Amino acid sequence: MSIEDGDLLWGCAAIARAIGRSERQAFHLLERRLLPARRVGGRWVASRRALIAALTGDSWQRIGDAAARVVERASGDAG
Repeated sequence: MSIEDGDLLWGCAAIARAIGRSERQAFHLLERRLLPARRVGGRWVASRRALIAALTGDSWQRIGDAAARVVERASGDAG
């Protein structure tokens, strides 16, 4: 399987933009391994297609629930 140009997203900020979340929310999802990504040389890297598939497939509910918990915790920390 080859990777198309532009399919890889390097860094938490790029992944966050791709999934429409804040960088903090994306970091929590990445650290908890709720998104299909891995660390390479200390940086997060993910396939845009794999993220879309994960977020629109059967795992969407599980990821959505986890994201809601992260947002709730982050909101509690801010106030």
